[in-house]
Amino acid sequence: MTLERANVDDCVHLSARALEEEGFNSVQKLGDAVWATKDPHSAMVFCWAAPNLTVVITTNASSDDASRVRDQVQHRIHEVARHRGREHWR
Repeated sequence: MTLERANVDDCVHLSARALEEEGFNSVQKLGDAVWATKDPHSAMVFCWAAPNLTVVITTNASSDDASRVRDQVQHRIHEVARHRGREHWR
């Protein structure tokens, strides 16, 4: 997944915000990555190669469910990135 014109800090900020909007809890920024949980899922977004990023979802549910959640998170990150020019960073 690629975020146009995003550096590592942008990627981390956008990913954290997107995970919160998707209902994930305990969102933690870990340098060039973001970690969060939403039972039964855990999410990790790696931003070290920004503007490219990697979203990994682990789960106790089915792999199809993990794929669906990963797709939702990726979509939300793109939505947050698309709207970032309309508001100031918080």
